[in-house]
Order: sequence, then structure tokens, then C-alpha cells
Amino acid sequence: MNAASFADPIGRVGFNIADKFVAVFASPGSLMSLWSLLLALAIAAAYTGRNRWRTRRRVSWKVIRRALFPRALCKSASSRVDVWFLLLNTGCTTLLFGWAMVSMHFFSNAAIDGLATAFGAMPATSLSVFWSSIILTIVVFLAYDLGYWFDHYTSHAIPFFWEFHKVHHTAELLSPLTNARLHPFDTVKFANILALFMGIGEGIVHYLLGNSPQEFKFFDQNAIFLAFMYLLVHLQHTHLWIAFTGFWGHVIVSPAHH
Repeated sequence: MNAASFADPIGRVGFNIADKFVAVFASPGSLMSLWSLLLALAIAAAYTGRNRWRTRRRVSWKVIRRALFPRALCKSASSRVDVWFLLLNTGCTTLLFGWAMVSMHFFSNAAIDGLATAFGAMPATSLSVFWSSIILTIVVFLAYDLGYWFDHYTSHAIPFFWEFHKVHHTAELLSPLTNARLHPFDTVKFANILALFMGIGEGIVHYLLGNSPQEFKFFDQNAIFLAFMYLLVHLQHTHLWIAFTGFWGHVIVSPAHH
């Protein structure tokens, strides 16, 4: 093998890794996009400033900056480990474990075929495409939430899965980057469970409505999930005590609860 033939596949791998990093940090629909991180930062700053103002304490950018980026967090070994896990799960894990992922559409088609075989074809619904898409968007998001719960429950309840998931719980200090502190096996398990739950949810809706609606998406993400991601996901891993009370405290996992 000459140098050129060896360098070509190496170059393609390098390009794929670089492309993945760009997609993760620059795409507005990515979980770790700079846009969603900046919005989380703005929400945290507003929350901190509001709390200080309500208690008649001094509010300034310097005070807010210190509250959001305390020295202990910025200099901690735990935060540095979060960065390394982010790099690992963005680059190497994607390339090495892509073959282990089953697509959501595979499970969706399997659900449609299974229901049609068991109960026969359903007549097309009289609902408009708009309302059918609304229903699908809601169902897929609820399926995501159920899949998330199931993945988390099994990760804690089953000793074999806990051995991988406990990596996430080794963080000594929380920050949005702790989202990426995952064992590669945990990442693969989570992705496949989401594909299963969301695919079955999508398949059931398509079967029942019979008109193959499409989710409302922004930046290739379910619209409800995208709003959830931008407004809450990053703040669930934070050192700030942000608590939900009343009805919402029973529905949404707040940063304080986590």
C-alpha cells in the first residue's frame, strides 16, 4: 500500500470527525449547539439577576458572571473531565458505534406493518394534514419522554446497565457540559431506546390516521423537543438552584430536583 492510498481513508475519517464537530456545535438543532448553550446562559443570568433584585441585593454583570462561572467550577477537575467526555462522544463514539444504531423509521415501519397485519388497513382520517401533524408532533415528543424515563429507570435499576450509567454520576460539580459525561455504551443504549419508543409512537399515529402526516420540525428536530431543549435541557445540569413549584414542579424535572 503506497502512502497516497493509506492517507486517503485517514483523510476521510478526519473530515468526518471535523464535520461532526461542526454539526454538534454549530447546528441550531444539535443538543450541544452554541445557540442553545447561549440561550441557557441568558436564562440563567436573568434568573440570577431577578433573584438578587427581589432580595434587594446588588445586581451587576460582574456579580452575575461570578454566580454563573464560579472559580471552583471553572478550575475543577470534574469540569475538565466533562470536556473530554464531550470530545469523545462527539468524535470517536459517533464513528465507532454508528453501526449499532437502529433508526426510528425502522421501528415505525415495523409498527405499521404489524398493526396492519393484525387488524387490517385503517381508512384515512377526516382530519386535516395540519391537525394530523399536530397530533404526531405531540405523540412523538411524549414517546421521547417515555423512552427517556425508561432508559433512565433501567440504567439505575439493572446492575449491568448501572455499571455504564454510573459514569454520568461521577461528576462532582454540575454544568451543561455534564450532559456529555456518558459512557459510549450508555449513549448507544439511549439512542436505540429512543428510536424504539419514538418509532412505535410514530407508527401507531400513521396507522390510526392513515394519511402519513409529518412532524412539525425546526432544524430537523421535533418542534416541542426543540423548545424543551433550548429552555430547559442545559439548565438541568447546573450549579444554580432553579426550582419549579406547584403544578409544574410535578411535571418538569427542575435543575434543583436533578
